[in-house]
Amino acid sequence: MTTTSPPPGSLRASFDPSEQRKCVVGVCCMDYKGNSKPMKAILDRLSSFPEMEIIMFGEDCIINKEVEEWPVVDCLIAFHSLGFPLEKAVKYTQHHPTVYSLNDLSWQTNLLDRRLIYRILERNSIPCVKHVIVSRDGIEEKPSFIETKDYLEVNGKRITKPFVEKPVDADDHNVYIYFHSNQGGGSVRLFRKVSDKSSEKSKEGGVRKEGSYIYEEFIDTDNLQDIKVYTIGEGFAHSESRKAPFVDGVVVRDTDGKEIRHLAKLTPEEQSIARKVCRAFKQNICGFDLLRGKDGKSYVCDVNGWSFVKNFTKYYDDFANIVRSMLVEATIGRGLPQIKQDGERVLRGVAAVFRHADRTPKQKVKVSLNSQSIIALFGDNHKEIKLKNDSEEDIKIMKSIVDISQEILAKKQTGLLDALDAPKLILFNTVIQRGFGGTKVQLKVTKSVNNEEGKKVPSVVLLVCKWGGILTHSGIEQSRLLGRYFAEKVFPKENLQEFLNSLEVFSNTERRVKRTAEAFTSGLLNVPEDSLDEKLFREDKLAVKLLGEIAAGKDLMIGPKTEIHKVMHLEDVSEYSHLPGLIEIGNPLQTMKEIHGLIKELYNELPSQASLCEGETVPMMQQRWHRLTQNFYLSKKGTYDTTKIPDIFDYINYDILHNHAALSHIDLSRLYEIAELCAKFIVPGEYGLVSKEKLDIGSLICEDLISKFYDDMMQMSGGEGAKTRLYFTSESHLHSLRNVLLQSNSSKFYELIEPVELSYLSNLVFRIYENLGTVDEDEKFQIEVLFCSGTHNNPFDVMNNAHRQSVRPMVSVNSDLGLDELKAIVQTVHNIIAENKEKQ
Repeated sequence: MTTTSPPPGSLRASFDPSEQRKCVVGVCCMDYKGNSKPMKAILDRLSSFPEMEIIMFGEDCIINKEVEEWPVVDCLIAFHSLGFPLEKAVKYTQHHPTVYSLNDLSWQTNLLDRRLIYRILERNSIPCVKHVIVSRDGIEEKPSFIETKDYLEVNGKRITKPFVEKPVDADDHNVYIYFHSNQGGGSVRLFRKVSDKSSEKSKEGGVRKEGSYIYEEFIDTDNLQDIKVYTIGEGFAHSESRKAPFVDGVVVRDTDGKEIRHLAKLTPEEQSIARKVCRAFKQNICGFDLLRGKDGKSYVCDVNGWSFVKNFTKYYDDFANIVRSMLVEATIGRGLPQIKQDGERVLRGVAAVFRHADRTPKQKVKVSLNSQSIIALFGDNHKEIKLKNDSEEDIKIMKSIVDISQEILAKKQTGLLDALDAPKLILFNTVIQRGFGGTKVQLKVTKSVNNEEGKKVPSVVLLVCKWGGILTHSGIEQSRLLGRYFAEKVFPKENLQEFLNSLEVFSNTERRVKRTAEAFTSGLLNVPEDSLDEKLFREDKLAVKLLGEIAAGKDLMIGPKTEIHKVMHLEDVSEYSHLPGLIEIGNPLQTMKEIHGLIKELYNELPSQASLCEGETVPMMQQRWHRLTQNFYLSKKGTYDTTKIPDIFDYINYDILHNHAALSHIDLSRLYEIAELCAKFIVPGEYGLVSKEKLDIGSLICEDLISKFYDDMMQMSGGEGAKTRLYFTSESHLHSLRNVLLQSNSSKFYELIEPVELSYLSNLVFRIYENLGTVDEDEKFQIEVLFCSGTHNNPFDVMNNAHRQSVRPMVSVNSDLGLDELKAIVQTVHNIIAENKEKQ
C-alpha cells in the first residue's frame, strides 16, 4: 500500500501555522521506547514541521504523578510496553475526552491476550488460522481436553499435528511447534532472539499442561518465510519478509549485525487485511504477522499493536508525513478551521444537513378478514382507509378494530380468519394497545361479491399495520450530545449566541426526523426540549420539498438495483473490481446463502420470553425475523432479494445494540460481519454504481436542497450578522448530496472516499467565511465543508445500558470552496434535471 498526496489547495497543503496556534502532541511511553533510535528518528521529523510541538511526558511523570498533573495536549501518541501503566493512561484520555489518540488506548488491553486478538479477528472477518483455546486461568470455563500422540481434542474439536502452541499472554514469546509422528515427532521451541538464535529443537512431543494456550494449525508457508506488516493508518502498510524462526533457529544478520529482512509486496487481499486489522483493533500504528500459505491464502497469526520498522529512512519519512496529516486533520475535525488567508477572517454563517439518529426497526403485519363488522367500517365508500395514531379520531377507529378482532379471536369464528393469521391479529392488537409512536393502519378491500341487488360489496378486507422506525432512547441522547458538540466546536465562542439567535431548523414530516431535530436543537441551545420555541422549526411545504420526497430519483435507481441483484448472484466478481465494496464480499452468492442460513438459525433460537428494548415484545421480534426468513430467499425463482440485505443488517445491528441480554445465548458475530459487508456495497450502490448514475440520481433527489444551500451561502455573504440553517432528513438525501459533490468535477472533495457507510447522524456542514483583508472579490468569501459519516463502534463493543454508539468527529474535506464553484455545482445539477426532462 502507498500513500497518496493531497491535491493542491487541499486541507493539508493549506495549513498555515502563522495563523493558528501549534498542534501540541504528547508522547506518553516508557523512556526506553521514547529514547529508542526509531522513535527519535520519527519524532525529529515530526518536530521539524512548524505547526507541530512535541511534549515528552517522561517515565517519571506517567509513573509517579496523577493523570490530573500530566500535560494537557491536543493529540496523544501513547502505547503499551513492559512496565507501562496502561490503565492510568486510559484514565488520562477519559479525563481529557477531546484529546485525539493516534492509537486507541482502551483497546490496547485487547492486545495483551491472544484469545481476545483471535476473537476480534474472527468478528471482523479477518482470516486467521484454525485454532482451539485451552483456558486454565479461570477467566473462561475450563474445556474438555484430550491429548493423544498426534492430535488434541478440545470441547470435541480436533486439531492434528503439526500444530503451534501459543501462550494466551501476548507478552510471552515461548511458542512451541509440535510435529506429527510421521514427521519424526518432537517439537521446536521458539523464543525471543538471543544472540543469533531464535529457536531450538526438542524431543518432547507432549504439550504443556500448566497455563492457558491457543493451539493452531501449522501453516506450511511459501518459501519458509513469514511477513511482518506495519500500518500507518488504514491507507499505508510497510511489509518485510524474514526467514521463519522454526527453520533452523539461526538469525541471519548483515554486516552491521541487523537481522536480514527483505521488502515484501502485499497482494490486494493482504492490503485489505491490513486495513481491516488497523480498523478492527483501532490502532493506526499497528504491527501484525502474516503467513502466506502454499494454498495461496494469507492468514494473520498475531497482532502486536504499536510497532515500527528499524533502520529504514524512507519509512521514517512516510511515517512522519502521514502521522502529521492525521494529527492536523484530527485537530481540524474538532472544529478548528485551517483556511489560508491574508488578514482577518470572520465566520458569517453555517448551514448543515443531518441524517436522523438511531431508530427502532420498521415493522409490518398483514391480516385478511371477512368480518362484517370490519367491512361495515367502509360504509358505501369502498376506498382504502388510512389511519394514524397521531389523530384522536383515527385512534378511536383503531381501538374499535381491536375490539372487533378480539371478539373474532375469542369466539374462534371459523371462516372469518385463517388459522395462520391468528398470531398476526394478536400482534396487531398488541401494537395498537401499546400505542407505538408513528403507527399506521390501512384497510383495503381485496375481494368483492355481488349482493342480492346485483351491487358489488366488499367480502374480504386486508388489514395492514405498520409501526417502528421511531427514535430510540439512545438516538435521542445521541442527537442531544451532537447538538452540544456542535455548539462547542462549529461556532466561535465569542459570538456563539449571535449564531443561535438566527437559528432556523428544517425537517421533513417523518417522526424520527422531527425528533432528531428537536433533540439536537435542545443540545445545541442547552435547554430542555419542552422549552424549545416552536417557531424555530419549519415543517412547511418548503421543508418537505427540500427534505422529504425522493420519487424523482426512483426510476433511475432501478438500473443500479438491477445490476446489484445480478452481481450479488455471482460467485466470481473479479471483473467487477471497479465497484466499491464488492470485492471485499468475496463470493457474493455463497455469502447470501450463508446469511439466509444464519437468519433461519437465529429465528429458531429466539427466546420465548424476554425483556426487550423500546417496548417491543418477543412476538414482535419473532415476526420481523420470520418475515426476513420468508422474504429474503425467493424459492420459486431460486434467487435472493438483495433489497432485503439492508433490513437484515439494520435488524442485527439493532438487536446486538439494544437486545444483547436477551440474545446472549446466540453467536451473532458472523451474521453481523457478512451482513455489514454486503450492506456497505448495496446501500451506497443503490444511489448509483458509476459516476453518471450517481450524479443523475443525486441531482434528481437533492436539486432543491443543494440549491437552498447555495441560496443560504449567498444570503450569509450579503447580509449583516451571523446566520444558522439546519436541515434534518433521511439517508437518501445524504447519499445524494454527497454523490453530487463527489461527481461534480471538483477535485476539492477528494476525502469523501468511497465506499462509505452513512450511518445515523451522518452530516455535511458548510461554513462560509469572509476574508476582510482581501480586495479580490473571488477570494472574499470562502466555504469550508465538513463531513461526518455518522455513528461508528462495532455494536459488540458498546453492549451496555446506554445502547449508544459514538458519532465520528467531523473532517474538513474542503477548506476554500468559492461561491462561484458552488454555483457551478448547482448549475450542473440544473443541467442534468433539464436533460432528464427532455428525455421523458
